[in-house]
Amino acid sequence: MPTLIHRWLTMLNTGALAEINSNLVSQRFPHNISVNFNYPLNSCSDWKAKHFRIFLLSIGLPYMLVHLPPIVVSHFALYSMFVKLLHCPKSYNEIDLADKIIHYYCRTAPHIYGETIELFSLHSHLHLPQQVLTHGGLCFTSAFCFESSIRYLKKKAHGTRNLGTQIADWINIETIVTRPPFELSKSTGVNSI
Repeated sequence: MPTLIHRWLTMLNTGALAEINSNLVSQRFPHNISVNFNYPLNSCSDWKAKHFRIFLLSIGLPYMLVHLPPIVVSHFALYSMFVKLLHCPKSYNEIDLADKIIHYYCRTAPHIYGETIELFSLHSHLHLPQQVLTHGGLCFTSAFCFESSIRYLKKKAHGTRNLGTQIADWINIETIVTRPPFELSKSTGVNSI
């Protein structure tokens, strides 16, 4: 998504960008959606996954509709529809439709943005429908596949100094010191009277 937005920035004039940024900052959401767009569109590299999710699934298309060329907006509409279908699919037909949409999207992307858009990240989208069939909708997966590993590593460091050394030292200690497997002790009480 950041790759697309950075390409759009070259197509937007300063007035359009200012209007989009103003709309993003003033956008209000229901109480159960805790998102504030503190960073403008041209600082999308500072956005978190929730910002991209809301932008892609809800507000991006209406905001970009009047500011981008029709061919670019219609291409983005395909991408948005693809993600919406895979976000929480209700049937196999929706996943099949999403598969057709993304194949068309990837095939036509070089005609819209040039051949430099043909990145591995674009190609990897072709595999998402199969992943959804295997693992469930995108709403049930994390955008941060290493989240639990990061949490594990953070527990190895204390304070603010030499964090990398602390983590490496504790992992070295864990590999050197072998712990016997934990076994419950047998009951010493009387089982019958």
